[in-house]
Amino acid sequence: MTEYLDVQHREMLDLARAILEVVEDFPARSSDKLNRARLALSRTVTAHCKAEAALLEQCSEQIKPEIMRRYHDELLAWRHDLIACNTDWPPERVWDEPAAFKAAFRKIVDALQARILWERIAIYPIILHKAA
Repeated sequence: MTEYLDVQHREMLDLARAILEVVEDFPARSSDKLNRARLALSRTVTAHCKAEAALLEQCSEQIKPEIMRRYHDELLAWRHDLIACNTDWPPERVWDEPAAFKAAFRKIVDALQARILWERIAIYPIILHKAA
């Protein structure tokens, strides 16, 4: 049951790394490649959130309200940060300030990694217990 979420987590992290790799390949300055990578990450995040929400809905009675509140609040904050990054960093600015973009985007990637670890500790056991 959580395997699908794990696959999506890996995919999101891989896509985030792909965005950084596009920027690392700085001389190419491929705005099209950057935009495609960003769109792929956005779509994967949306699909993942829908799948995860469906699983959590099935387990909602077993999840403590404070865990559910943290889950939603932190998810909304992270998604807001991702959207803000995409808005604040159009391709032209990324190419003009690649180091600053990478620093800003790495914060989002680090937050995603921390989020995934927290979900594995706080959420997965509940989902797995419900499935048993």
